[in-house]
Amino acid sequence: MSVEGRALPGPPGIPVLGSMLTFARRGVFDTFTKLHAEYGDFARLRLPGGKIAAAIAHPDGAERILRERRHNYIKGPTYDPIRLITGTNLVTAEGAAWAWRRRLAQPAFTRAGVAKLLEAMGSCVDAMVERWARRYADGRPFDLQRELVALTMRIVGRTLFGVELAGEGAESSGRAFDAALSIVHARGAASVALPLAIPTPSNLRLRRALATLHQEVEAIIARARAGEGQDTLLSALLHARDPETGAALDAIQLRDEVIMLYLAGHETTATLLTWTFWALARAPEAMEELLAEADRSGDPGPVTPELFESLPWTRQVLQEVLRLHPPAPLVPRTVVEDDVLGGYRIPAGAHAVLHVYTLHRHPEFWESPAAFRPERFADAAISAQHRYAYLPFSAGPRTCIGNTFALWESQLALARILRRFVVELDPRAPLRLAASTIHRPAGGVTARLRSRPASDGATRGAAEPA
Repeated sequence: MSVEGRALPGPPGIPVLGSMLTFARRGVFDTFTKLHAEYGDFARLRLPGGKIAAAIAHPDGAERILRERRHNYIKGPTYDPIRLITGTNLVTAEGAAWAWRRRLAQPAFTRAGVAKLLEAMGSCVDAMVERWARRYADGRPFDLQRELVALTMRIVGRTLFGVELAGEGAESSGRAFDAALSIVHARGAASVALPLAIPTPSNLRLRRALATLHQEVEAIIARARAGEGQDTLLSALLHARDPETGAALDAIQLRDEVIMLYLAGHETTATLLTWTFWALARAPEAMEELLAEADRSGDPGPVTPELFESLPWTRQVLQEVLRLHPPAPLVPRTVVEDDVLGGYRIPAGAHAVLHVYTLHRHPEFWESPAAFRPERFADAAISAQHRYAYLPFSAGPRTCIGNTFALWESQLALARILRRFVVELDPRAPLRLAASTIHRPAGGVTARLRSRPASDGATRGAAEPA
């Protein structure tokens, strides 16, 4: 089916390779950012084999891709790189296979489902805060990002799998995730990505990383089969049956679901919290308001959904951080049939790439888009915003199933940390981005703690030992 529309503007590229040398030189993230700065909201890059990447940074285009004509924009081969790590699962599956998985997982991620997990979340946060008081309250520097990854990994283990994810096994799997994400990102920017079976140095590193992940995940599943972690999402997946066929998830399918839950459940939330402290180091007024709100929220104790209603500024801060630093800055799709977006022709077979990072900084939809302004997310301001101008958790039927889990977890962690400490980062310290599919800092983030006087911070309560 042919459609009318203008040709997308973009750089000419070079024969055979298209824009792949630009990807290799600048990196994927900078390439797309500079493309939109030069060519506008709808642009294209040439790819090897005569195909194109149609880059979209306008809410109307996002709405057409994610809702209006979502069946024309499938995950397809654009998700093959991440499938190397996670296989086929709730995030990467399509059609009926996706719908079944979504039905299985949905009850655990409703507000009522997440509310059942809040006690375990609070226990993990309190244990970390007490450990920080013992180790870092004297002002010694520590790697904030590493600590937050350990926290969110432990929360995922306790809440979704019913097991403890801590110690050398968890650390080795965390390193394996880092390595795998970096290698997969590099494969996406390469002009030729050799099959994983070919023993190049990069492929061998990826295979070792995957072996580590599979070993850790299979151990988690074995413990669940042995009776640990009852009434968790993992136990539900173990016993789930397709209502039409009676089929259960086989061993590979179950492993792939757990890998994705493991990755999405800890990496993105830890990254959000890291970016939040980084932003607050540059926004002292926002920090002061956060500290005051944390103090007003009451003494640590049983966590209920009502707590989050007392933390509106904390939520707004997190939402603004997600605007400036979306965890998935590029959302790719494969185009099934020719289409028109913004008056431009999008050919079948093209990669349509939503550039969420640029979309979140679009001056038509965000005043002073580079500024850190949490007040943008007051309820009245949100209601006036274009629904598809803000996509930290995607949108449409495939909105991230864990968005409530992630925001409540982040609000809880931020409030309880700030009742005890001011987390200080050097606002002049440079920060490098990791070469990764997730928009995250590279090389750790150094922080120091300054204890808050008891009259200002929380009443000290007992926490479980770390």
